[in-house]
Amino acid sequence: MSYGRLSGNVAAALVFFSLVIGLCQGLAALNANVSPAIPWFPLPALALLALAIWFAKGRWDLRLRHPAGVPWGRAYGFALLATVAGMGISVLEASFNGLTRSAPAWPGVDNPAFGLAFIITLPFVASVMAEIAFRGIIQTLLEKFWPLWVVLLSIAVVNALMHFYDPDQMSQWLRFLSLNIVWGYVTWRSQSLLPALTAHTAMNVVEPFSEMLLGPTNMATLPPIALILTAIMILATGGAALALLRGWSRH
Repeated sequence: MSYGRLSGNVAAALVFFSLVIGLCQGLAALNANVSPAIPWFPLPALALLALAIWFAKGRWDLRLRHPAGVPWGRAYGFALLATVAGMGISVLEASFNGLTRSAPAWPGVDNPAFGLAFIITLPFVASVMAEIAFRGIIQTLLEKFWPLWVVLLSIAVVNALMHFYDPDQMSQWLRFLSLNIVWGYVTWRSQSLLPALTAHTAMNVVEPFSEMLLGPTNMATLPPIALILTAIMILATGGAALALLRGWSRH
């Protein structure tokens, strides 16, 4: 594959990602404007996601498989534990930056059922499409041309920049770098998108749901003991994730 074709595929993946996310947000907007009392948008949004995956699988090698010889318990365990550590880093970073965390909500809609559907469906779709685009398509292509560390760092930076619309998220560079590098590394090591996809999806569903239960939280007001415990949790889960890499040979 030439560099020109590579660039075209990377651009197509970014447009593909943005288009599917935009259409799903459009479905939520239509639902909110037409019938906010009945949250129907998850069904067409999930159908659109399924269609997008089917289309992408036919065009690119997404590595949606479990190759033989990979210790899958270690792969999934590493992805999940390292993701928890990354979420902890996000807490410390948000506290340092004085961010207020709250569950995403559609403006002007007070229906709790719609709110619950929104905070589960859109983050779920976003996580799946991000993995399909960034690691399923782009990383798989770039690995053939660039050293791994360049690939992982480049994807992490591009992924962060794709959140330009939200200054709060753009301020969390350590979060984006750590999580994208972890997910990219486990995808390379296992030659499968599935561990990263599982970890990313779990995080994207758990975070907004917990924020909905807790309500808006000014992270700058977290007591020192909470930050200390978070730091301990990062060391524990990060250390456990690294321990799973010992003895895991990549074929």
